[in-house]
Amino acid sequence: MKGKNVLAFFHQLKKVKIKKIIFTLSHAVRGTSTEILNKKFIWWHQELERLINNQARHPLTQALARHVTGLLDSPGDYRDLLSNWSALISIPKYEWMNQNDFVKFCEHSTGGFELLTAQILLGHKPLHQLKEFVLQSNEANARINLLRDFGEHLRAGRLPIPLSQLNTLGLVSQEVLTWRDEAQANGWEVLAAEMASMAKESLQKAQQWISPLPTQEKQTQWITQAINRINLSVLDEIEKSNFKVLSQRIELTPTRSIGIVIKSKLLQ
Repeated sequence: MKGKNVLAFFHQLKKVKIKKIIFTLSHAVRGTSTEILNKKFIWWHQELERLINNQARHPLTQALARHVTGLLDSPGDYRDLLSNWSALISIPKYEWMNQNDFVKFCEHSTGGFELLTAQILLGHKPLHQLKEFVLQSNEANARINLLRDFGEHLRAGRLPIPLSQLNTLGLVSQEVLTWRDEAQANGWEVLAAEMASMAKESLQKAQQWISPLPTQEKQTQWITQAINRINLSVLDEIEKSNFKVLSQRIELTPTRSIGIVIKSKLLQ
């Protein structure tokens, strides 16, 4: 129970504090001042370091820490997680210059937490193949989510794609930000098809990494497998609609999503 208590603690802390700040930072419109949010993020980074040293200041960390045992068993793992979270400030969402920036953002935003989850459930460091599966899955699902919400991001003044990808296709960011429907978006279908292709490639790579893994390692990732299957189904629906996501939002019905989750659990 010790490891699961630690995991529950970090999950709650991320949900209550860290994730809220990250979400606000991530969805800030270009040019919006995020100085206060950055200071809050840095303070929480420092607070988690204080927690590791048994010097927590915030009532939340103090209260939760009373119910957590073994927090100091492997502080290096938690410091790695903090480094991942803090790196999000230097690689802000919607300001990716190239694909490397985007991949790093995916790794830092969720990859570290999911790998720590696997480590706690397994009781040992995940195999290299499991790490690659998690990172490839996160990248693929991020690409699918950005494609699904592309129109919503543009209407909010956000450019949800690396600038280098636009430049390669001869698209200008200022013009892309004015797209409101598919009929007026010159070059959209080519861009959308490329985004879909890159997402599928990442999902295929993820599956190649997890297929030969031992059963115990696979079982820690059944939720990620379910998310992969759900997002692949969403991507199929987007492609069937001829990428009509600038003017509408395409989602699966709750019943269909639940069915995929149940199937993933049975297949683990």
